[in-house]
Amino acid sequence: SDNKWTKYLLEANDKRRKYSRPGRTIFIRENTSFLRILPQHSTLPNKTNMNNTNDVYLLLKLAGIDNDFNNKVFVPLISSYRIYTKLGETYFRLDLEWCDKENTILYRWNDFANDFTFTNVQQWHVAHDNLTSLQLHITNTPRIKYSGTISVPFLLGLTCKENVEWLRGFVSQHISNFFQLERTFFSAECQCDNVLKQAKRKAKELREDLYFEDPYNKGIIREGLPIVADGWQGSNETIQALGVKLIESQNQVSETKNELKVTKKRLRRSLEIIHRLRTQIEDESDFT
Repeated sequence: SDNKWTKYLLEANDKRRKYSRPGRTIFIRENTSFLRILPQHSTLPNKTNMNNTNDVYLLLKLAGIDNDFNNKVFVPLISSYRIYTKLGETYFRLDLEWCDKENTILYRWNDFANDFTFTNVQQWHVAHDNLTSLQLHITNTPRIKYSGTISVPFLLGLTCKENVEWLRGFVSQHISNFFQLERTFFSAECQCDNVLKQAKRKAKELREDLYFEDPYNKGIIREGLPIVADGWQGSNETIQALGVKLIESQNQVSETKNELKVTKKRLRRSLEIIHRLRTQIEDESDFT
């Protein structure tokens, strides 16, 4: 299916993020642990002369984000930024790199043809060329079969509001007086990620509870599970794991009730002993 490549990438690394560009083409942003904020990011391009850029920001029109200048927003180009995407019939990986010698951003693209695992590179190029080489490659390569937008912001996923908000938020974590709204967004998303990680750990525990080991070391789903999937949106594994948890909870309640009964019996016996002792003491007192 057309989404097999996204499924493959996201299952291989759960820190990747899937986004949709305007027009509904998909891209996935790589794990961001290697992103590198540069000293140049601390200085925005000169608003009085926008031709005087510092090479690490683009000024783009982007709906839904508060404007920085002339109805546009500053979008950071961050070293080690990487996305995966499918254009037409071809899979591409796009990277941003920083060249210390030239003090500039380099654009790298890799063409993987029909390899949705992004393993076997067919053609690649890296240069400070604003991806003009990729645009020519797409136009001149019939097998790619892509006739959509090929602008730099679009290809890099920088026309996607959610992705740009995240990138601006990432910058704000390192440069405190930049992009205050995105700082809040970034912090909220990090908290959301933590919640999702906790949920995934819990789901893993449920899946482990679902199986027992057979002599051939294969996980076998327990028989006699009490829940059916009709009308339920979750997976069968999760449903049945919840069933196991329900049975365990019922067993714990039953055990607690039994323990309570035993405790009541012991208490009753203790009260009877206390009563007998009190009667005996009173009788002895009367006798003396």
